Amino acid sequence: MPIALQLFLSFFKVGWFAFGGGYAILPLYEAELAVRKKWVTHEEILDVYAVGQSVPGVIAINSAVLLGYRVGGRLGGLAAAFGVMLPAFLVILFVAALLPRFREYRAVRAALMGIRPAVAALILRAACQMGKHSLKDRVTWSLAVLTVVLSLFTTVHPATLIGGAAVLGFALYLLSRRGGTRFLRLEGQAS
Repeated sequence: MPIALQLFLSFFKVGWFAFGGGYAILPLYEAELAVRKKWVTHEEILDVYAVGQSVPGVIAINSAVLLGYRVGGRLGGLAAAFGVMLPAFLVILFVAALLPRFREYRAVRAALMGIRPAVAALILRAACQMGKHSLKDRVTWSLAVLTVVLSLFTTVHPATLIGGAAVLGFALYLLSRRGGTRFLRLEGQAS
């Protein structure tokens, strides 16, 4: 089976369970692409997620394009993007047609209310997974705590936080090269 078709089917399958958006889809990407298919590593998924968050657009689709491209080139990127988008498109089309008629039913409201905590749990799990692979030393932990504090207690835009963290990480890397002191443990470096 051509890799583009395999990518489409894998991302199409993941797309059906992507309630909660980009952050909630991370564990699904990991399970399908890193564990089941072994096309990419957990670290590659995290790197792609970081880039997907840093550029305009929907994180789940940005990440699908990058992961699909990583595995299957340009056609793989297109197949992955189309695969992850199609279920959401079909569900939204269905919901848009039926929800106005059924919104007042208690069962529908109860189902929607039940989905919310499940989505919150998936987002929390994604954060824990990302933290497990990303928080490796005092600097990364400090940066994570600082970002959480700034995002909770100030009006600093998330793009500013991401950009500032990238600049700080690069600056620390340059300082460590110049002074011989390692501030960050980069991928591929021995501890």
